[in-house]
Amino acid sequence: MEGSGGFAVMTNCYQFFVVADTCRPRDEIRVKKVADLPSMTVRPNCWNVLTPQCNILVSVEEKLYILDQYEAIPQSVLTSKKDPSVYWAEIAVSVDGKAVALVDKGGYLWGGTSDFKTCETEMDLQSTAKVLAMEWGAKDFFVLVMEKLIFVKGFGKHWCKYPGKLGCCLQPEVDGLRLVSNTTSEFIHRVTSQSLAVLRIGSMEPGALLNDAFKEYEGDESHKADEYIRFIKDKLPDAILQCIKAAGEEFEPALQQSLLRSARFGKGFLGPEISSEVVNEFVEMCHHLRVLNSVRMEKIGVPITLRQYYRLSTGVLTDRLINRELYPVALEICNYLRVPNVDGEVKILRQWAIKKVKDKTIQDKTAAEIIIHRLKNTNVIVPFAEIARCAKEEGRKELASLLLDHEVHAREQVPLLMEMRKADLALDKAIESGDPQL
Repeated sequence: MEGSGGFAVMTNCYQFFVVADTCRPRDEIRVKKVADLPSMTVRPNCWNVLTPQCNILVSVEEKLYILDQYEAIPQSVLTSKKDPSVYWAEIAVSVDGKAVALVDKGGYLWGGTSDFKTCETEMDLQSTAKVLAMEWGAKDFFVLVMEKLIFVKGFGKHWCKYPGKLGCCLQPEVDGLRLVSNTTSEFIHRVTSQSLAVLRIGSMEPGALLNDAFKEYEGDESHKADEYIRFIKDKLPDAILQCIKAAGEEFEPALQQSLLRSARFGKGFLGPEISSEVVNEFVEMCHHLRVLNSVRMEKIGVPITLRQYYRLSTGVLTDRLINRELYPVALEICNYLRVPNVDGEVKILRQWAIKKVKDKTIQDKTAAEIIIHRLKNTNVIVPFAEIARCAKEEGRKELASLLLDHEVHAREQVPLLMEMRKADLALDKAIESGDPQL
């Protein structure tokens, strides 16, 4: 369930239960039971979850139902088939829950809105091969995996196919779909309008002509480059923005650089008339692509797209790097993007220190020396009290005491010393602070 971390289960009695959000505290998690099927003796052919309502879309024999909390609602699928009774074998729901794809045993494929009032596409695959997996990519295409074939179907009449891969699975994303096998991770997505405008063969869009102009300039054909620039002079800002946005959609660093150099080439002809939008867009794209290229490297292995990065935010990306214990990479990204210390360097160093505290293979004194040495050699103030509290909870009282001695805020230091039954030391620290409230 997108954005919630929820899940649904079907019991041996063919009842369905949904947990909408596992990200909440444990005592706030609620299990929702949806309505029962009209017949509880027949095993469903297939089922899936309709988000965000968390209803269940289920196929039983030749019937289709939506199960909400109160009733099982029969559904009628708008198809061009003469026989309206269809034995659906696989169901896929888009990430936003607004579109559904169905395929029957005979290879008939249907895609449309989740209320089944609109049919966006239908097709006869003319194949009885079993569909091993089916998922949506973004909102306007879906992918079927068969034993020897990977079939991609978009709205309307658009489709394509690729050779099948054994043991692969599909993972929906907000802007496409990831195909993961034992040896590869591939991303299937619709080519964006910006990329088509700039890179399509024969394109006459301003961005494409600017890109051609730069290539001619690099090839010592400056007179041809001048002709292109004169042709798009009035649309030069749009051409620059198209090249910048097209660069953001590419995974290959060489192509990114080529498009950004084309944009920079175009900027030179605007002079003082250049707008802040163009300048800011160019600088931000360079920053974001440098971050993305660094985390996409094999040794890190986070192959996210630009649109996924915008959706996640820098904070979530660094959290994922922290979870993988890639602290230096997370720290470098935060410093490069000038993330505020509280959300960047302080958070990363705190998590690194807590990881050291939880590593029981390191002696207390050694762990304290490592942590203190690292945190003292920074330009930020890291809360030692929080790390010391973690050490106390882990049963490492000596380590907690050594760390707490370096806490600069008495208001954080004294209460924890009292909890550790070190009243005399707590009193000394309170007196040293000069705070009458302590």
